[in-house]
Amino acid sequence: MSILRLVFILIFLLLIIAFSIPVQIFCNIIGFKLKKAYPLYFYQMIKIVTGININFNKTKLNKKNMGVLYIANHVSWFDIICLGTLLNARFIAKKEVSQMGIFGFLAILSNTFFIDNENKLSIEYIKKINSKFLAKLKNIDSVDEIKEYTNIKLYISSENLPELKSEEVYWHDLKGMIVIGLNKNEILGEVKELNNFGANDCLIVKPTPNSVDEKERLIPFIKEKFIDSIDKKERVLKVYWQSDY
Repeated sequence: MSILRLVFILIFLLLIIAFSIPVQIFCNIIGFKLKKAYPLYFYQMIKIVTGININFNKTKLNKKNMGVLYIANHVSWFDIICLGTLLNARFIAKKEVSQMGIFGFLAILSNTFFIDNENKLSIEYIKKINSKFLAKLKNIDSVDEIKEYTNIKLYISSENLPELKSEEVYWHDLKGMIVIGLNKNEILGEVKELNNFGANDCLIVKPTPNSVDEKERLIPFIKEKFIDSIDKKERVLKVYWQSDY
């Protein structure tokens, strides 16, 4: 690309931006349809000026009563122009983008949805109390502060979990383990999940191609009575159970 052509492209880009800012502000004031429509024309003008060629294999989608989330392999800023030209959709960006000068201002005007990555909880420490865990969250020091998090799901990285004794295991480690019934030394299936139905914890065992039959089983997770051993390395769980129970 020659320097002269590059200069012309930059000049036209500046003119398009200078023209688009008041137009987009006007569209935002007038109504939602115009607010959504103008960014599409803005990106098309950018595409024409920069000479970007787009190859698009159109996929038919049943959009009736359905929203669509497009996920792109974001490799450069040109992705925004290409997708903005093809899709009449809102972009999702991290909150910091809104603070990136003219680019942030344009993102705000084009109705970008910003995500605040800082609004997340950090665990200060975890204590094991009998069969349950007590977690202390950073910067939350009173009952009133924690109330707003009632009934929400908290996810933590497995590497932050306390180290267990050799005979102990976390529920999520049981998933996918092969279950062998010692009564007849037969494969009953693999652990689908572990649930508590009130009286005690129960293994939900789903059939596999190598299992003795195609039944799904509930096996009480009671050590010594029904659970013989758990081999975390070999991913095998041996139980006092048989297929005709």
